[in-house]
Amino acid sequence: MAGRWREALCGRIRWRRFALLFVPSLGALTVLAVGMAQGALPASFAVSGRQAKVAADEISGNGFALYPAVVTSVDGRRHPVMVLAMRTARVEGLCHSTVVRTPLGRYVLRLHARPGEPASQVDRLVISATTIDADVDFGSLQLNRDAGSLDAVPGHAGAPGAYGLQSLGFTVRDVKAGTWMTTGGSFQVSGLRAALGRDVDECF
Repeated sequence: MAGRWREALCGRIRWRRFALLFVPSLGALTVLAVGMAQGALPASFAVSGRQAKVAADEISGNGFALYPAVVTSVDGRRHPVMVLAMRTARVEGLCHSTVVRTPLGRYVLRLHARPGEPASQVDRLVISATTIDADVDFGSLQLNRDAGSLDAVPGHAGAPGAYGLQSLGFTVRDVKAGTWMTTGGSFQVSGLRAALGRDVDECF
């Protein structure tokens, strides 16, 4: 273990209002497209073509990785994203929303956990995001590690040569993310509510 993490920063690092706005270069995009063929993201998962919002009061757990990638929407367009992969996660105050355009006008579809319910438990939580705004506490952080060598979350690594970040432990508070896709190997949510309407609020 010591050998694997010998390049990690010692102690813990806290970043206040941690904002990730990852804009890869054209050269990096070429590398990222190859990453899909290498299994960085499942190419068979075509996203809807409509972005969503994910929010949480707190996400904490073990094993965190971040790297750039590309997702493909159903219209065939490719979108650069930041993949945030978490091996195990405990999610409090989970919320997911998206705007739905219908013949009757603009509606909001919102899924959220009821206040006071136990925290959601997720294994292999993966968020493909365009923006992240949160307060972050990382433990044993590694910055600018080659994305192809990331091993904090088994099965989730980026394209060789791309930027990577990982940590052994993490706590993320006041999370607000613009996303193309959110997946979980297992997802246990108590008291999940769903709402669709013109007067339904987005997560943020």
